Amino acid sequence: MKDFKPALTLVLVVAICAGLVSFVHIITREPIAAQQIRMRNAARVALLPEADDFSEISGLTIPEGVEINNVYTALSDGEIIAYVGEIIMRGYEGPMNIMVSMSETGEVLGVRILSHTETPGLGALAARDIFTNQFRGFGPFSVSRQNSGNGEILAITGATITTQAVTDAVNTFIYHLTQHLNYVILK
Repeated sequence: MKDFKPALTLVLVVAICAGLVSFVHIITREPIAAQQIRMRNAARVALLPEADDFSEISGLTIPEGVEINNVYTALSDGEIIAYVGEIIMRGYEGPMNIMVSMSETGEVLGVRILSHTETPGLGALAARDIFTNQFRGFGPFSVSRQNSGNGEILAITGATITTQAVTDAVNTFIYHLTQHLNYVILK
C-alpha cells in the first residue's frame, strides 16, 4: 500500500486541479464572450465612425478554406455606406483575425488586426496604424520591399510572411465580398 500512496496523492491533486480549471472556465466563458463582442463592436465603430448602425449580412457564400465571419453592412440614416467583416488568415506564428471595411465601390476604408500570435517586435508590428493605414484605397494590394503607394504595401522588415498574410487577407475579403455583392445585385 505504501507504493501506491504517492500515485494516489498525485491522482487526487490532478483531479482537484482539473476540477478547478473546469470551474473557472465555466464561470468565465460568458464574460469572455461578452468582452469579445464588445471588442468587435468597438472595432467596427473605429473603422466606420460615420455609421450609426450595423446590420449583419446572412447567406454569405464563401468557399471552403476561406474564413470570413461577422460581415455587416454599415448604415447611416438607413442607407448603406460600407461593409465590414472579419477574415482569419494564417500568419507566421498562427491565425490572425483581421477586420476589413470596404465601401460599396470596393475601396478599402480601413483594416484592423483584432488578434494575432505573431512575434513581438516583428510580426506584431502589423497591428500598428502605420502598417494598416497602407491598405486604404482600391486593391488588389501587393507586397513591396522598397516603397508603398498605388496598391503596394511596404513589408515589415523581418516579418514578410505576416505582411503577406495581412495583404492576402485584405485581397481575399475584397474579392469574396465583391463576388457576393455582385451575385446579390444581379439576382
